Amino acid sequence: MTFYRCSKCNQLHINLVQNNQVMTCCEEETIELEPNRDELIVNEHKPKVRRIGNFITIDVGELSHPMINIHFIEFIMIETNEGFQCKQLRPNDKPQVSFLVELEETLINVYVYCSVHGLFDLDEITEKEVDE
Repeated sequence: MTFYRCSKCNQLHINLVQNNQVMTCCEEETIELEPNRDELIVNEHKPKVRRIGNFITIDVGELSHPMINIHFIEFIMIETNEGFQCKQLRPNDKPQVSFLVELEETLINVYVYCSVHGLFDLDEITEKEVDE
């Protein structure tokens, strides 16, 4: 899964199928987004994963991430061996979402998009990061 942004209209695009085609928008090539790894802000955006049976709950940040008009989590997405699910958030929402998955589904990655700081992910999920 690869994320892109248009430099003209600022639209975010997600490429779910890896191929050699160039992603374009507004008649220009889009810019590939890399997950933010800035150590100064990563803890504010790191997804905390909790799985209980068929439910995966994601909380954003060591302390709850701000959810105001100019600075909020726009979406949280999970990628599993079965596909992906995405939930959109708005200002004043709690920076937490739950997803219903099959018991045999394996979590591959979690993506969080902040309106100010961009894209974050878990990079590599370890058993320590998934509380059961």
